[in-house]
Amino acid sequence: MSAISVLLLILVFGNAATAQNSNSSSVDPCKDQVELYCKEESTAGDTRGITKCLMKNEERLSVQCKQELQRLVQASRQTMPLGGGPLGSLAGLTGAASQIPSLSYEGRLIPSSNETPSFFDNNLNISFPIYKTESETYSATLVGGHFHLSEPILLDSGTNVPTDFYRTDIGLGYSRKLSAQKTLGVRGTMGYLGDRFTSKTQSYSISANYSFPGAKENSSWVLMVMMSNNSPLGTFIPIPGFFYIYRTSTFTGLFGLPVASMQWTPVHPWSFSFSLFGPQIKAETSYGAIDKIQVYTGFGWKQQKYLVSERQNEDDRLTVEEKTAEIGLRKPLFQGVFSEIQAGYSFDRSIYQGEGLFNRDDGYADLDSSWYLKWSIKFVF
Repeated sequence: MSAISVLLLILVFGNAATAQNSNSSSVDPCKDQVELYCKEESTAGDTRGITKCLMKNEERLSVQCKQELQRLVQASRQTMPLGGGPLGSLAGLTGAASQIPSLSYEGRLIPSSNETPSFFDNNLNISFPIYKTESETYSATLVGGHFHLSEPILLDSGTNVPTDFYRTDIGLGYSRKLSAQKTLGVRGTMGYLGDRFTSKTQSYSISANYSFPGAKENSSWVLMVMMSNNSPLGTFIPIPGFFYIYRTSTFTGLFGLPVASMQWTPVHPWSFSFSLFGPQIKAETSYGAIDKIQVYTGFGWKQQKYLVSERQNEDDRLTVEEKTAEIGLRKPLFQGVFSEIQAGYSFDRSIYQGEGLFNRDDGYADLDSSWYLKWSIKFVF
């Protein structure tokens, strides 16, 4: 579970013990459920305990609460960047990341097409708390990945793209709960993201954040700042950001920079979502219950960035860019274990090298469109 979803859980359930004294049950349908089934965990402020308790009692939860949980999970899923790194720090700016131990694996295969080689991508993500008190949490994340091309790709600059890229990322975080809905946190990461482990492919970042309630009920703010040696927005430059969270009985929205996400569940079991996170866009329509089975169709646009060890310009990044259209199925296998499989079509594909987000000055190549298969499994402990 990503840090954004943990923050949302804290904001939704952090003061659930006082829900009976408010008139917001129609807007916060899970608060009454937490009070009914998970009062001990709520009183103790145990986010992990509340989450496990809700999963244990999922058959007894109201449809409205299940929809709210679905919106939180989908916001997390759509704003989770690949491979950690600087943008992973942005996703972890709540400082509450890893309060809920989890392990996830994702793989994708794009077969070869005409003159374009096959792509095989694997990613592993582990997060867990190291030490917790009533008000403080020390946490860690471990990320690993491997991106493989069956053959080298030649850019128009004459540069040969290596066939294998690796990613590792170790993150340490500290979060302090100042009150029911106020948190302060810092997080640091280090790792590498390239074809070989050298000083030119190392990546590290540090970030800080502060979250507090908004002026309106069921709203919150998160202020943040991040600095990295490998950010697409600038190296060693403090980058500020923020987002505003607003919830109703059928809608959850995150609005800000570098993230925007809208999750809407107007009529059970339909849901609609759109998210923008850095250089990543995802839109989806799904049908089904989160605790049963969901079928969905979606559209996406994304970039994956790597560091080539032999690059001449230190600021160059190798970018793999594509748009996708997909259909898929999600299903929990058993308590705390979730699976997903999808088939899709990758189009408007390219690979290029240059400074910044869209610069192609140091080489470019078009890639053929192709079908792909993607699968994932996640364990929440």
